[in-house]
Parts: sequence; structure tokens; C-alpha cells
Amino acid sequence: MTSDFTVPLCSPLAEANDYTSQIHKVFDQHWNTLESERQAMIERIDVWRHDSKERINKYADKQKTLINDHYNRLRPTFDEKYEENLDTANECYDAKQLDLFKDLYKE
Repeated sequence: MTSDFTVPLCSPLAEANDYTSQIHKVFDQHWNTLESERQAMIERIDVWRHDSKERINKYADKQKTLINDHYNRLRPTFDEKYEENLDTANECYDAKQLDLFKDLYKE
């Protein structure tokens, strides 16, 4: 991202008189001050952007950890229910209770 403001004033012409040289000097000093302010503001924005990205990344990582922890807590129950259903299905099938097996399978 560039700015046209970064280009300093042209140098005064060699044939410039005292008052045009003085005008140039005043505006050159103002330009230097404004350019310093512009650069400082851009640097502050860059710092803010960097800090914001870090805060967002930390927050996102924390949320992902919370989600993983939640699902990790669900896993034992999930596995237990899976094993229970497998056991029930095998028992029904082994007992030739096909009607019960078919009902279980539909669920």
C-alpha cells in the first residue's frame, strides 16, 4: 500500500529568489513533519494488526481445545453404546431372534 504523499517536494529551482526559497523551506519542514506522522500512524496500525491477529489466534486455539475436550469426554460413552449395541445385535442374531435383530437394526 503506497501513498503519493511519500514523495518529497521538488527541490527549489536554482534561480529561485529569497521568498520562494523561504516558502519551499516552510513547506518542506511541514512535509517532513506530516510524513513522520504518517509513518508513525502506519506503524501503530501494523502493531495493532499484529496484536489483534495474535489475540484472535490464541482465542481460536482455546476454542478448538474446548471443542476437542468436549468431544473427548463424549467418546467413552459413544464407545460404550457402540459396544452395547454390537453385543445386543450379536446376542439376538446368535439366538436366532431375527425379529428382534431386525428391530434393533432399524433403530
